[in-house]
Amino acid sequence: MHILRKLTIIIAVMFPVSLLAQYEEIRQLLHHKRYVSAEKKVSELLRTEPANSAHWYWQSHVLLMKKDTAGLMKLGEQLPATIADDAWTDIVRGSIALASDNATEARSLFDKAADRGRKNADILAAVAAANIYSRGGDKGYAIELLNKAIKRNKKDPELHKMLGDAYFRMSNGSDAYAAYNNALKLNTAFAPALYEIGKIFLTQHNTDVYLDYFNRAVAADAGHAPALYELYSHYRQHELERSLDFFKRYYAATDVAPADDYHYANMLYLTRHYDEAEQKIQQALPSSPIENEFRKLLAFVYREANKPDSAIVHMKLYLADTADTDATPEDYAFMASVFEKVDGQRDSAAVYYLKALAVQTDTTVFASYYKKLADFAKARKDYASQAHYLEQYHHYEPNAGNVDLFNWGIALYQTSQYAASDSVFGIYATKYPDQVYGHYWRARSNAAIDTAMTQGLALPYYEALIKVAEKDTTVQLNKKYLGEAYGYLATYAANQKDDYAGAIEYFEKLLEVDPGNEDAQKYIEILERRTANAPR
Repeated sequence: MHILRKLTIIIAVMFPVSLLAQYEEIRQLLHHKRYVSAEKKVSELLRTEPANSAHWYWQSHVLLMKKDTAGLMKLGEQLPATIADDAWTDIVRGSIALASDNATEARSLFDKAADRGRKNADILAAVAAANIYSRGGDKGYAIELLNKAIKRNKKDPELHKMLGDAYFRMSNGSDAYAAYNNALKLNTAFAPALYEIGKIFLTQHNTDVYLDYFNRAVAADAGHAPALYELYSHYRQHELERSLDFFKRYYAATDVAPADDYHYANMLYLTRHYDEAEQKIQQALPSSPIENEFRKLLAFVYREANKPDSAIVHMKLYLADTADTDATPEDYAFMASVFEKVDGQRDSAAVYYLKALAVQTDTTVFASYYKKLADFAKARKDYASQAHYLEQYHHYEPNAGNVDLFNWGIALYQTSQYAASDSVFGIYATKYPDQVYGHYWRARSNAAIDTAMTQGLALPYYEALIKVAEKDTTVQLNKKYLGEAYGYLATYAANQKDDYAGAIEYFEKLLEVDPGNEDAQKYIEILERRTANAPR
């Protein structure tokens, strides 16, 4: 009876050559992570032979590899009663038990299956696989079973590759590497092992080595989608065109998902193939479950293709289908940047920059938004708003240059905020003491405050201006500023101090820089007469 039972088991796990080829095809699809195609292949087998327990095992294995726990749990309800007492069925039920976090029941079922197929490498490998690729599987148990399977089938590189997977999932990189290399000793062009070694070196950030292994995997198997994807990912950070080439090859070798269509279009956008990107997105839009993300990407494509009106249309569609809480500051900043490209739409651009500011938490970008708003305000001659935005800009941009500081002070001056203007130009004069602008506009600001010259508020700043401007009177602006400064000091000396001689001296200096100034000559004559008629 015992001998008969063993014979029955052996017969149960022997498959026709044609069926073995189909299982190998499924295995290759899984190596390529083509889970949809693998599941379709298994479904075809089950339709023709629903009572074949090995088919049900492969269905469970596909679901396990694609991490479809719900599908795996549902599979337990579909198993035919006719295959209840079978090693392959025990493995299926053991996988379902692991998915249900019932490790004790799973181990009992696996032990039962392993005992039934203890002389069959396929059964032992299947039990090991269920433990390797399940979240709660016992990797040590899997290693034990694989070593037994290898003794029975020493020439199968797949078993060594699985052994490497088990070690790798135990964070044992050295033994994983050794196991993968043993697979390569049996088949130097075994792409799955080359790929897995590449993954080991990828975790170690050993660029040259992982690139070598991924390239060798692709050379061995041009359709090895996982290796192609890793090469795409690597070059995406370094060489975009090369990355796009690898992605195209990956796209042709994989079961295309909506995310793949999006990545493809995005790569075309990043590599500035805007017409192709637009075409790819338009193809994907009608039936894509991520339609809204495609609309956003299409808006980006249209902006770079200098089609701002189309960009606005699609970004508005995106925002209309996006909750306010989900819209990002970058979304609003994008809209602002597009409106900037459209004549007469700067007000709309300003609205979106303000929306971006309202939800932005990264203060490092505040300065750039406020700078844009200040420029828009200046263009519409709204100097009060310009001054406000430039104040905010300087608050968030400690390294703001002299031009922005100057514009801030001028905006304040133009809105008659003279005390504030004086403060800003005071900062300017301190930071750039050898430039005339800070001293000059401090003088003008204080002169605007002290219009009657009774307090002499502007005097020290005109005097400071003179010291700087007199260093180079060949500069036309210096000559202009000196003329104004000498005229102001002359007027103050004559009207506030009755110092006619001092006033004449300043007017004479004015004539040195502006010889044709008739007013200065006239005032000198008047003051000279007053001096001559003054009591001695």
